[in-house]
Formats: sequence, structure tokens, C-alpha cells
Amino acid sequence: MTARKRVVLAAVTALAAAVPTGTAEAEIAFAPCEELECGTVTVPLDHTGAVPGTLDLAVYRARARGQSRGVLLGFPGGPGDDGRSYLRRRLAAFGAARATHDVVFVDPRGTGRSAPLGCDDAPSCARELGAASSLYTARDVADDAEAVRAALGVERMALYAISHGGWYAQTYARRFPDRVSVLALDAPGTDALMEDPFERAVFAAVPGVLRALCDPLACGPGRDPFADAVAAIRDLKGELLGRLVAAALGADLNPAARAELPAALAA
Repeated sequence: MTARKRVVLAAVTALAAAVPTGTAEAEIAFAPCEELECGTVTVPLDHTGAVPGTLDLAVYRARARGQSRGVLLGFPGGPGDDGRSYLRRRLAAFGAARATHDVVFVDPRGTGRSAPLGCDDAPSCARELGAASSLYTARDVADDAEAVRAALGVERMALYAISHGGWYAQTYARRFPDRVSVLALDAPGTDALMEDPFERAVFAAVPGVLRALCDPLACGPGRDPFADAVAAIRDLKGELLGRLVAAALGADLNPAARAELPAALAA
């Protein structure tokens, strides 16, 4: 059983044992959109009120197949992933959870259909957003999720999160602990990202990891896969460099591709 399946199974088990959450009249007008239901929740641009304005959050629901006992709210990863794509891609994995719960995902602000940001980099985003440039943090996403909870008409929610979405879920749980019935985190981001947001420790580990993959059979005598990687990065540009990075990232979850990576870099 994979780690991800174990997390989903743990979430389903916790949901089955969870106390049913109270419900009120929902305020979201959901409409069919392919295999899901889609709606919107209007939230303040700045939940403190210091910066005026609102934005519309895109909300997606996969209804419980049986009698719904509450809501499982999911946070996608990234940062930058949208909720609809993740929910559609993983819908079958939530099959057991949907025996008792509606599964709801949101496009976090600035992504998907939730007022997506179209700027190319941080400086251009800051110029474009002006006073709103500091309003795309985990705190703001958590406050948006609380607005979604209220609009769904439930007293508490079970939370599921993947990767960077785990930081959103943890932030929500800290801000609104009485609103959380279950917290299930799959490979979550942690507060270590606040101390080292560029994950320098990960980059520092790359030389050792690449060299650990190498042996004379895979790389050839005397080859240094880290040096090969540095040379390839310097030589490649544009789409080819993007493909190399994608292959390296994909190898993290693909042992066969990971074993072949040093030889591919040498070639």
C-alpha cells in the first residue's frame, strides 16, 4: 500500500468515526459542471477590512453517495494548484469518503477560477496588485475557507490536504480549531517552509543524493552525476531544460526512472 493510499484510508477511517456535524441552510448555489457541482462564494479581498474589495472563490462539490454526515474540505498543493483539477484527478480516491461526506475543494485565491493572477513574477505581481500584494498568504486562504464553511452551512468540517495545501489546512486548524472535526495531511508542507522558504536544505542535499544513485554500472567509471547535472543545466535552455527538470522531479516517485537518471545525464 502506498503512503498516499494509507493517508486516504486513515482519513476515511477517521471520517467514519467522526461525530456528525450540524448543518444549516447552505448559501452556495451549486450547478452541475461535468462530474462535479460548481459554485462561488464572495469573500473580502482583505478579511481585516484594511484593503477594500471582494473576490469570488470557485467552489467544487462531489456529493456524498449516501446520507451526508458533513463536509470533507480539501486543499490542493502547489502553491498554485487549483482545486477543480485536483478533485477531478483524484475523484475515485475519495470514493469511500463520499459514502458519508460531501467532498468540497476550492480554487485558492489567485488560482484556477478564483481571481487568477496572470503576472509573470513576484515583482510584476506586486506592482499589479498594489496594496493587495500581501493578501495571498496561507492566513488569507484559511480565512477564505472559513467563509466557505459558513456558506456551506456546516458547524465543523473534516480537512484533507496534499503537499503545500497541508500548510493551508494547518493554518486553518490553528485559526479555527473548533471548526475542525478531522485533519488528514498527505506529505504536508510545515512551518519549516517559513524558516527556509526556498528549501535551501533540499538543494544542499542534491549532490549527495545524485552521487548515491551512481555506480560504475549505471554511470561508468569515474563519472560524477552531480557534475553532469550542473553541466546539463548550463548547456540546456528553454523547453529542453524544462524537460530535464520535469524528468528529475518525476523520478522522485518513479524508482525505474530514478535509476536511469545518472546515465541519462552522462549521455
